Amino acid sequence: MLISIQDLDAYTAPCNSHLYIEEKLTKSDGSKATKLEFVNNGIAFIFREIRYELNGIVVDSVRNVGLVSIIKNYLSYKESESVLFENAGWFPKKITPTTSPNKKILLDSNGNFNICIPMKLLLGFFEIFVN
Repeated sequence: MLISIQDLDAYTAPCNSHLYIEEKLTKSDGSKATKLEFVNNGIAFIFREIRYELNGIVVDSVRNVGLVSIIKNYLSYKESESVLFENAGWFPKKITPTTSPNKKILLDSNGNFNICIPMKLLLGFFEIFVN
């Protein structure tokens, strides 16, 4: 995935940027899916590389997005902060018989799911550059 900003006059707030993914899941027979479970940070593993460019200059990039972001997020966020990122597919707490497995299911009754990942979970630049 390449994020490129060409307009030097544009004001952007990278710290508030998000990656929004919306999809409808169906089974191989065409019926709607009723259950979907993600591993922790599962959506990030879809991407091989993410680059953020400003006027053609690479500002930040990462390869193996899933692996790098999972290590970064375990080191950056407390368990209490991680609750804020559940709709981003971030579930660091292990599901046990005493915890609810429904926390990992992000599918509605029609087989649709959406995920909104703060870019600061994927690239360090978005976490550091607040101004």
